[in-house]
Amino acid sequence: MGRTLFLGDSHAAGYYFKDRPYQWEHNYGDSYSKLHNKDVIVYALPGATNKKYPIWLKSMLDRYDDIDEVFVQSTYWNRWLMGASKKLNYGDGTTSDMFLDDRYICPNNDKIKYYTDWRATDDFIEIPEQCRSEIFEQYKGITYDEDNITPDWAPFHEKYSYTRLYHEALTHLQYRDYNTDMFVINALCKERGIKWHLWTMNERVYFPKYINLFGPLTECSNKDISAETFLKSNHNISIEDHQIDGEHYPPNVHDLIAEHYFTFLKENNNG
Repeated sequence: MGRTLFLGDSHAAGYYFKDRPYQWEHNYGDSYSKLHNKDVIVYALPGATNKKYPIWLKSMLDRYDDIDEVFVQSTYWNRWLMGASKKLNYGDGTTSDMFLDDRYICPNNDKIKYYTDWRATDDFIEIPEQCRSEIFEQYKGITYDEDNITPDWAPFHEKYSYTRLYHEALTHLQYRDYNTDMFVINALCKERGIKWHLWTMNERVYFPKYINLFGPLTECSNKDISAETFLKSNHNISIEDHQIDGEHYPPNVHDLIAEHYFTFLKENNNG
């Protein structure tokens, strides 16, 4: 029996609640490991973007040769990556594990291995960010003249957070990037003969109807139903009623996802 890899955000990596960090204590990966008595890898980061996932997958495939299934927790589209190079270079020749943080040892399950990311190395910085209420601005509209785009065009002079939201995240560019990232994941899995499962935690996460811009995701199951909707429809359980901080869920919800929802994904592979 091989290993299962989970890629995710704070639902897997941990979060703060009432000023106390909840890090790696109990998540769907841990639940899955115990349920199936299986070796599991969880690579996750609070606030992670979908853009992180292809490089995470590559770094784990470089490190392990026995991964036999992958679960990718598709997350919020209002998140992005901000990077910096201290020496102003492109990082040509950097490796898939350049930000890998492998310090954590799980204290209560020797079948699980956790990975997350550093935010900075000696030469580079990579930080996930998102549209937060304190920096949010209403959309100002746009005046566009194809023949007269000059350096004084208003969108060129907005704050980056505004530009990132209204001129990238809420446009076709985000959809195109998402398709690119998922296609790369599919190619990496196909090369190793690995089936993977694309899923969402709740209905607040946007999930596109079409993820075939560059071709079909042949190795992937991606049913257009979130864990929230599946558990409500099939088990009459509203996970939103169990929220502990407006976003995260207690251990019993993670257990239900691992036992019932992941089984549904695996049994309904439409790759």
